[in-house]
Amino acid sequence: MQVRIRLHQLYAQLQAPQLFAGKKILVLAPHPDDEVFGCGGALIKHVQAGHEIQVVYLTSGEQGIAGKMPTETIEIREREAQNALEIMGIPAKNAFFFRGPDGALHDKMAEMLQKTQQVLQNFQPDLIYLPSFLDRHADHFTANRLLQAALVKNVQVAAYEIWTPHIPNRLIDISRQIAIKQKAMQAYASQLAQLDYEAALLGLNRYRGGMYTNPEVVYAEAYMYLRSDVYFAEMPASY
Repeated sequence: MQVRIRLHQLYAQLQAPQLFAGKKILVLAPHPDDEVFGCGGALIKHVQAGHEIQVVYLTSGEQGIAGKMPTETIEIREREAQNALEIMGIPAKNAFFFRGPDGALHDKMAEMLQKTQQVLQNFQPDLIYLPSFLDRHADHFTANRLLQAALVKNVQVAAYEIWTPHIPNRLIDISRQIAIKQKAMQAYASQLAQLDYEAALLGLNRYRGGMYTNPEVVYAEAYMYLRSDVYFAEMPASY
């Protein structure tokens, strides 16, 4: 039986656990940088707890550097991703670059679905991080549709925010991880040159921490943390 929860009810359930349960963690990143910008603090905590993390980059963000050819941009952004993972303590062998079309991920759904199902089958994650379906970016919404189609059983999901602040029911305190997260963000020099993501997203993390009632929580990441069927029941039909 499918259980639904209205989005406006989530904030009433707000809690701040030290970390989400699960020792096998999968991250869906529509582009290189989403894994750091959206959930980097939590991933650092998982690493520090000894958990295994795999990161799937659905695209390599080939449209993301003004004035450069897509092939060169792919090389730059994948190298930046590897550097960011190293800073966070995630082995390079645990990164998978699917190279779907940046900005048009929905055009390759069948191919992306097959690859995602293979990762799920091989890894059997306990917890999956992905961008919120409320995030106003077409590829981020497609990532949600992709996971919804790929799952064959319920799993806990933690939806992170980047472009659009959402309504969270969980905060993860990343105050002690923020310096490492910031260093990992700085690995994405090509993207910071396009937009000051560092200031914007650290500001968002500071807001999430500062507006929580515990004064010891200085920086936090905000999540929609739900069982997958409950989470996807609230997702709109289209972007």
